[in-house]
Amino acid sequence: DSETLTEVEGASADYREFTGALPDVTVTDTRSEVPEGQFWYVTGQASEFVGAEGQAPITPDHLGWAPALVTEGNGEVAPGEEVPTSLDESTNPSAPNNVGLAGEELLQLALDSAEATAANGSWTANADLTLKTPNDVEGGSYSSTVTLSLFEDTY
Repeated sequence: DSETLTEVEGASADYREFTGALPDVTVTDTRSEVPEGQFWYVTGQASEFVGAEGQAPITPDHLGWAPALVTEGNGEVAPGEEVPTSLDESTNPSAPNNVGLAGEELLQLALDSAEATAANGSWTANADLTLKTPNDVEGGSYSSTVTLSLFEDTY
């Protein structure tokens, strides 16, 4: 799916701000048996915002998100933490996280695949999106791709 970000009028004198939402993303685990110590997680990262009329690109660190778990559960699956844009203050003083979606950022995580499969088996998440640009960014239409990846690992 796609999402059009809408400008927030009067958000700040220091930057322009656009908001939207990542469409719902569902992970379904249909395995009948899950090996002990397995966990899965979904990450996302954005490409550069490319201007439709040849404008200079906007780097993906200007796009942040606040993941939310849509499916209710008992903690078997958790949403990732908010990732602010590079124009925001970090929400984590000990490890700055205002990096936007320039690298892989956590959308959702199952700490124990067996527990998650037994509890529900299907989990849906989404995220509020925020794009912040300097005021001097050339106007016009831009597009970016957010790539989501599902991984499984062991602990």
